[in-house]
Amino acid sequence: MPTGERDPSLAPDDGRTGWHFSFFTLPNLPELLLTGRERPFWTYFARRQMWDPSALADDDIDEMVRSVEQPGGTRAILEIHRAREVDAEQNRPHHANPIGCPVLAVGGQAYLGDAVARQLAQVARDVRGAVITASGHNVALENPAALAQAYLKFFASTGTRAGSSARPPWPPPLLPLRARLASRARTNEGLVACSMTMRVSSQREAIASLRKA
Repeated sequence: MPTGERDPSLAPDDGRTGWHFSFFTLPNLPELLLTGRERPFWTYFARRQMWDPSALADDDIDEMVRSVEQPGGTRAILEIHRAREVDAEQNRPHHANPIGCPVLAVGGQAYLGDAVARQLAQVARDVRGAVITASGHNVALENPAALAQAYLKFFASTGTRAGSSARPPWPPPLLPLRARLASRARTNEGLVACSMTMRVSSQREAIASLRKA
């Protein structure tokens, strides 16, 4: 999340200014203003933080709005932001006892970049940073192929480490993914379907398609 002093070069509605934290944490007012306006607001909010706003397709918006319009949907999103200070206090003890396992810190080139790795370095000993090019806040939609490659590289590097017990590398059934990324990552059969929505069925279909020889 955005930290430090505000960058004067950023537009007032740029998510990196943290304006939404101030708005979302107000008691009850955001629910009052957003009810009945979920589609235009969340479409604007999501696309405003993206390198390529067109990567948020109509199907993605439909799924997002369907979830938010459920009873309590908007409040659930806002409560995550309202718990920010409590989360910070709960995380503070971890500064003295950092996470020991390898951690992959992913940031979009046009959003937080390597700031994600710098923040995680405060609570983890072995942080591997990955800045995904041509992407903003929604890396999985904007550059799914590069994101998948970052995951593959990370899991391959942590499959067996010196001084640790041997364990299998990245599961063999997903190996065809490496060869298929370039041609299929931006189709509904590939990673976009897996990343675009929260539909479990779509994720399963995407993984099944990538496993085919």
